[in-house]
Amino acid sequence: MSNYTTTTPDFRDLIQGPATYPALEVNLVLRIVLGISAALCCWVPMRLLWRNGEVAASLLCLDVITLNVLYVINAIIWPDDNVQTWFAGYGLCDLEAYITYPLDTIYAACIFEVVRGLASKISLSRSTSLSNAERYRNLAISAAVVFTIPVLQVVLNYLFVGQRYGIFTLIGCVPFYDYSAPFLVLYVLPLLIFTLGAGVFAVVIWWRFRALDLSTRSALGNSNNTNIASRQQKVRRKLYFVSVSILIPYLPLQILFFAQTIEFGMPWTIPYDFNRVHYGGDPLPSTLITFTTSLGTPFGIQNTNYIPILTAIPVFFVFGTTADAINSYRKFLLFFGLGVLFPRLHDEYVETRTTKAGKSFLSSWRTRSAAICSRTGNDSVLPIAERSCGPANGNRDDDTNPWPDLSATADVTAQGARPGGMAKAMRGFWPFRADVPTPIHMQSLGGRQKSQDTELGAQSIDDEEIELVVESRRG
Repeated sequence: MSNYTTTTPDFRDLIQGPATYPALEVNLVLRIVLGISAALCCWVPMRLLWRNGEVAASLLCLDVITLNVLYVINAIIWPDDNVQTWFAGYGLCDLEAYITYPLDTIYAACIFEVVRGLASKISLSRSTSLSNAERYRNLAISAAVVFTIPVLQVVLNYLFVGQRYGIFTLIGCVPFYDYSAPFLVLYVLPLLIFTLGAGVFAVVIWWRFRALDLSTRSALGNSNNTNIASRQQKVRRKLYFVSVSILIPYLPLQILFFAQTIEFGMPWTIPYDFNRVHYGGDPLPSTLITFTTSLGTPFGIQNTNYIPILTAIPVFFVFGTTADAINSYRKFLLFFGLGVLFPRLHDEYVETRTTKAGKSFLSSWRTRSAAICSRTGNDSVLPIAERSCGPANGNRDDDTNPWPDLSATADVTAQGARPGGMAKAMRGFWPFRADVPTPIHMQSLGGRQKSQDTELGAQSIDDEEIELVVESRRG
């Protein structure tokens, strides 16, 4: 009995066996339900991150959404092993053959760029904001890192396609390439480089934040400001979660897939020949379309489509649990009329000042219809020393930013501080902001002017504590 055939009707009849079985049906249901759920979980974080100008993080969310949508569509079109009724994939699979590998590369490049940006922001040697020129340069670097290789892969895809495409049960469209040395360099190695780079920066994030956190704890050891402690605890959990998510599941899986690809394409010594690939019929004609059932697909290949689903978990935990994100979910539920059944959905979610670290956000719903301050761009993936409210109305723990100021002085504003380089840069850079946050300026070591806590009910932190933080960052 064969598990492999082509689109020719006579060859389709060669496959004999059950069209479906219980395990395949369960797999189908899980792919559809979890795929749709994963795409929805990434939608709100993507919008908030894009509004805040976090290009790499928002593109990562968009890439995960795109992959999940494509995989759900493919699972619906090819749900079983009954190849006699299979759609041959004309048009759809031709498109997916050009974008599948580039989407995987964008996935790896975005993760690398996100952790690289985090590592650069959690710096112990710099306590000042980026200038406008530096912001534009960082944006150009991020765009180059994320898009250069995928664009080349799309442009050069036709040169390396060994056959038109293949179709697998539940997986759908799969491109087949000519395993030559140029394909190894342009398609396979970039994924490994981005993955290893992300692993290195994940270690850097853990190391830098650990050092900064220890110095901050010693500086604030005598302070009773529970708001700062709560904020630091939230940042600590998210940063450690990012590092662990990359070092434990992501890095080993990508290395495993790389090893399998290398083994499959061995010995990688066949010289590239365009005529051989497209007109020689060796090993397969470039116009060939093949069908493969689930019984003929290895377990690892059959279930690789779950990777974008699993990626939605850290994306939602890190970016989808801020105050802005929660209020977006609330408005979504209100749009469908659930406010009649759950009246408290009409109350805006506000992170209370007394919320302890680790306390569930579901217990912090509070009756408050008026917005405390404008929320337009605080869902940054990167730590920033800004806040969306000035001292006059800073009576809210700004939980809209998943990465608050890591200097642990986000609640301390120097007297007479004026909007500086950060505000000027933001005016000319973020096209989706409605207002410009007021930067927080630390006092220099030479100044002995006493700082005041800008949040009501919090205890002031004296200059000696601030000096300890600044010294730790510069050291």
